[in-house]
Amino acid sequence: MTAPDGIDFVHTGPGTIAGDYMRSFWHPIYIAADLLPGWTRPLRLMSEDYTLYRGESGQAHLIGFRCAHRGTQLSTGWVEDDCVRCLYHGWKYDETGQCVEQPGEAQPFTSTVKIPSYPVQEYLGLIFAYLGTGDPPPMPRYPGLERDGVLETSTYTRASNYFNNIENGVDLYHVAWAHRDAHVQHSLDYMPGAMTVTESEWGITAAVTLRNGSIRTNQFGMPNVLHFVASQGRVDNWSEVFGWRIPIDDTRHVSFNVRWRSAVGESGVRARDRGWDPTDEDPERITKISETVLRGDVRMRDVEEAGILVNVQDDVTQVGQGIYADREHERRGQTDIGVVLLRQIWERELRAFSEGRSVKEWTFPEQLAATSGAR
Repeated sequence: MTAPDGIDFVHTGPGTIAGDYMRSFWHPIYIAADLLPGWTRPLRLMSEDYTLYRGESGQAHLIGFRCAHRGTQLSTGWVEDDCVRCLYHGWKYDETGQCVEQPGEAQPFTSTVKIPSYPVQEYLGLIFAYLGTGDPPPMPRYPGLERDGVLETSTYTRASNYFNNIENGVDLYHVAWAHRDAHVQHSLDYMPGAMTVTESEWGITAAVTLRNGSIRTNQFGMPNVLHFVASQGRVDNWSEVFGWRIPIDDTRHVSFNVRWRSAVGESGVRARDRGWDPTDEDPERITKISETVLRGDVRMRDVEEAGILVNVQDDVTQVGQGIYADREHERRGQTDIGVVLLRQIWERELRAFSEGRSVKEWTFPEQLAATSGAR
């Protein structure tokens, strides 16, 4: 369950090295439009539980999961102004986690009662949170997603460790086989050995040369962000995609995705007017179909769900590795250079982090490397 060198990057619960490292970054935790004023949501991230709510002011807040009084789940209570009142005995907490009311107490001791709270920001249609300790770093910005165009958000959960998905993003060669029936652009035109991976200021740039001479590029941002461009070969029909892979616990993870579409030309206008069709990335359908394939009830080649086929293929291959990929006994080849580099970077950063040495300050570049697709 760990890397062959013994560095544990799959476990991210409280007190783990990888978990503490992951908590030093901002992560998306919810789709903003799905959290209405006056509503609470229980969340589990990196094996810890939280209470997310949107106050009556419209501001989103993230605080601890349980009431400090008798420990019941705070999300079962109700929102008052920008506070949450516990269902059990009415104790009330503000957005900083400070207890502000204790009904029934003749001598309230609210000043001594406080639960954790966490900084949140809304950006790109997502709610981001900083789950670490101390002051958070500046939250990264992605100017390319702020341009005029159509911005869409989606999310899915997957029944495997988050690192299975992270490795998949730098494994460009899998596209030629896992997605060969999904009409992915040039998926069968990969040239053996014509792949390069390099460490960048953001993470990893992985590129593969196709038989027609064009280059497909995926870019990975530390610690868990994937970027790529999808195109049908037309200037007015392409999209830019970012995906963040967040552990729910060590056995499941959630991905939050932002897709920017060009609003130029006829295809762009249609995309803008039509909006995003949720059936394109229906998580429940994806999981259900994937499970039938993994059970052997259906062959992968017989799945004809065109809108979600790529996601089903990724789910089948990643969950099919097991909850934790067996990295000790795998037999790697030259097409695995992206995965090898990724693990080397994680080993280096986690080792430095655990020893209290400086880790690399990853920065999103002003200009990403050129990617495949018409732009």
